[in-house]
Amino acid sequence: MGEHTDVDVGSLEDFHTNLANRRAQIEAVVNKMNEHLRDKTPALGAFQHAEEDKTLYSTHYGEFAERVNRLMEAVVAAEFATGKICENYKTAEQLNTLSMDAVAAGLDDVNTSLSGG
Repeated sequence: MGEHTDVDVGSLEDFHTNLANRRAQIEAVVNKMNEHLRDKTPALGAFQHAEEDKTLYSTHYGEFAERVNRLMEAVVAAEFATGKICENYKTAEQLNTLSMDAVAAGLDDVNTSLSGG
C-alpha cells in the first residue's frame, strides 16, 4: 500500500544549511590537525616508555583522523542528499506551477471562446 511521507522543505533547507556549517567546522578541525598535530609526536625523550608513548600517540592520532574523515564523509553525503531532495522538490513544485498556469491559460481560451471573444 502506498505510504506517503510529508516533507517540510523549509526545515530540510535549514538542515542542509546546518550541514554546510558543520562541514566547514570539520574542515577547520582537519586543517588544525594537519597543521599542528600530524607527524608531530610529543617531545618525551628517548627512554623506553617515552618511545612507547610516541607510538601510542601516533596510533591515537591515526584513529582520530580516521573518525574525523568518516564524519566528514557522512556530512558531505547528507549535504548532497538534502541538496538533491530540495532541488528535486523545487523542480517538481515549478513543474506543478507551470502545469497549473497552462491549465489556467487553456481555461481562459475556452472562456474566451464561450463568451464569443
